[in-house]
Amino acid sequence: MPETWQDIAARKQKQRADRIPKAWLLPSPSHSTGTTNRSSGNVLDVPRKCGILTSEEIHITEDLDATALVTVLATGNLKSVDVVTAFCKRAAIAQQLVNCLTEVFFEDAVARAKQLDEQFRKTGKPVGPLHGLPISIKDSFKVKGYDASVGVAGFCFKPATTNSALVELLLEQGAVLYCKTNVPLTMMALDSHNNVFGRTLNPANTVLTAGGSSGGEGALIAMRGSPLGIGTDVGGSVRIPAMCNGLVGVKPSHGRVPYAGQEGGALAGSSKLGIESTAGPIARNVGDCEMLLRVVGEGRPWLFDPDVVPQSWEQQARLTRPSRGQPLRVGIVRTEGHVTPLPPIQRLLDEVARTLQSSTLPSQEAIEVVEVDISRLGPQLLKVFNGIMSIDGANTWFDHTETTGEPLSPWLASRLRRRPQKALDEVRKLQAQKLELQTEFQKVWKEGGGYWAKDAETTSGDRTLDAIICPVAPHPVPPIDRWNTTNYTSAFNLLDLPAGVLPVRTFLESDTKGELPKGDPLNGWDKINQGLWNDIDRKVYVGSVMSVQVVAPKLMDRRLVESMAALEKALAPLREGSGRASKLSLQAEEHLEALRMEAEAVSPGNEPSHAIRESQRITRVSGEAMLRRVMARNGVEIANGAHLPYGVYVGLSVEGAHMDGSLYDTPKEFRPWRFLPASQPPYAAPKKLATTGLEIVAFGHGKHACPGRFFVAQFLTVLLACIAREYDIQPLLEKPKGQSVSDHYKPPEYARILFRWHGNRMAQFTPFVRT
Repeated sequence: MPETWQDIAARKQKQRADRIPKAWLLPSPSHSTGTTNRSSGNVLDVPRKCGILTSEEIHITEDLDATALVTVLATGNLKSVDVVTAFCKRAAIAQQLVNCLTEVFFEDAVARAKQLDEQFRKTGKPVGPLHGLPISIKDSFKVKGYDASVGVAGFCFKPATTNSALVELLLEQGAVLYCKTNVPLTMMALDSHNNVFGRTLNPANTVLTAGGSSGGEGALIAMRGSPLGIGTDVGGSVRIPAMCNGLVGVKPSHGRVPYAGQEGGALAGSSKLGIESTAGPIARNVGDCEMLLRVVGEGRPWLFDPDVVPQSWEQQARLTRPSRGQPLRVGIVRTEGHVTPLPPIQRLLDEVARTLQSSTLPSQEAIEVVEVDISRLGPQLLKVFNGIMSIDGANTWFDHTETTGEPLSPWLASRLRRRPQKALDEVRKLQAQKLELQTEFQKVWKEGGGYWAKDAETTSGDRTLDAIICPVAPHPVPPIDRWNTTNYTSAFNLLDLPAGVLPVRTFLESDTKGELPKGDPLNGWDKINQGLWNDIDRKVYVGSVMSVQVVAPKLMDRRLVESMAALEKALAPLREGSGRASKLSLQAEEHLEALRMEAEAVSPGNEPSHAIRESQRITRVSGEAMLRRVMARNGVEIANGAHLPYGVYVGLSVEGAHMDGSLYDTPKEFRPWRFLPASQPPYAAPKKLATTGLEIVAFGHGKHACPGRFFVAQFLTVLLACIAREYDIQPLLEKPKGQSVSDHYKPPEYARILFRWHGNRMAQFTPFVRT
């Protein structure tokens, strides 16, 4: 008797569970998943508090983004085995909380990391630009020796014999692959649930959807269980999970990133009749996505996939306007004309347009905003997209599921039906309509194309847009199985335009205000969308992330990410504004208050208490990339090539105790981006410890000073000003001091500054130090 889908699912889930070391299992059963009716909750802080990760593993997974990691791995400041182990452990924790993984190959990953470390030890050189970097991938990618079941019972226990094209390229560039992530059944659903692995939850709010079809990637990266992930997108499957989890996601144009060798469930060659899916990065910032796309572009991707355009990253069109003294020109698209965005989405676009128009950026970074109306194209784009996606009538997918009798997932149950396949002539007509729409949309980029709003300015009529900003969806991140239309994302798959998602700010309590205009909905989709506002407790959205979508012309992928980077910087005031308006979590406030109270007690034996050590650990800021982002949030740019201090430490300042120059006695002991040894506490041993403020210490090197120690001191002054502006406080500043610590560095530089306040203000700094 053949196995049932239930039997197969049980075996597959046991295989996955058995591949997680027992030492990495959460101690409390309440942390485990497996049910779909969990009460609303935020589990993002569980990995940090559960006791499984060491302090250095927390530092690696939380303080360093992918770009910073490849830097320290390439210089030997961190070993790949330490980084890979840290992310394997955190991914294992994430799996137990939000059910995001499918295939687990931690042992293979650690073994590869050790090989890379040994090769680095022998040669002194990294193995490729991604040397030792752990990268997670969507389940559809094939990895030798592991299934690519995409959640279909009939595909389980049939391990791949070859790698997908992008897998081969990533390995050649030095990456370490360690897990694959969950997808929805058919990969055409917008909530990642299948009968084999179950449902992936949103770690920020388990009542809301994690998105699909790359929902496992989104949830894993949100949990910081991966520094960088790869998803695929044929209708929004990278961008929707990015929005749901507050991340950056990029869907490249077809022909930029190798896609060959995927398990998509469709018959071979089907994509040539339909819409080509593309593979793209999901990360916590634009810089990491750009880094991945640059490495792929410079890795001769056309040798891995015949569909890839033979053009390196350097050969791709750049965003050249700033260098010519012209502003970045973006078009604001407020609606696609088929489903009207809900009030908070409309308000977000108003804020984005207003912020960009009033930006105080220097002239070389100025942004020009143009209102663009594509509402007459939206309904046509949706009709053609749906027509092409249904060419097969879903017959192939029904054939797959019926072999084991497995049912459709809840989101698909009311949407997917077996229908007759379309005739050849009907397919031809749909492709002709697609080409016609692609041609028509070319006019949107041009001032004289008939889609730009008229203004009073006299122009030459030959301006062009660099990028478009529009919603990712007409609603905020919705509850499970309630995502509405995909037209805001799928339209750009049909048009084959590169597009990315950019988080802007948090959904606030005030965003629940506003009512829909009176009148009938535009259509059935619009009616469903209105239900996400009128027939729901709007407070469910509070705390979720609101994002926008950025679109560029076809094959202008480099221009897209460069535009996104400029917009990420320009829109920082909105992001930081919502951060100030949002209250810190009660747990964080209570923890810091307990530390402060203990710190003010007399410490036994005249030794600094554990609380002081802990407070200084959790308030550590390290890594050049992080510091650059802190400065950028406040409009302070550090020019390329300029050096930041080697290391920066942020901690509670206590009476009679401060950092001094005795931390590092020899060059060999100097380790930037690493935790300080326990044997060398960064403070004296006063009898009474009383918090007096925030202390920031920086170490630099003479050859990087400009001039000497004064560069370090000036850096601290600017950083402190940024903090004061971000958190609206009036600090009492001591003048920065510089002093030589030792002659070993010829000469190193050291600067210290105290940031004092009246009363207990430590809790205000939590967003800064945990960024």
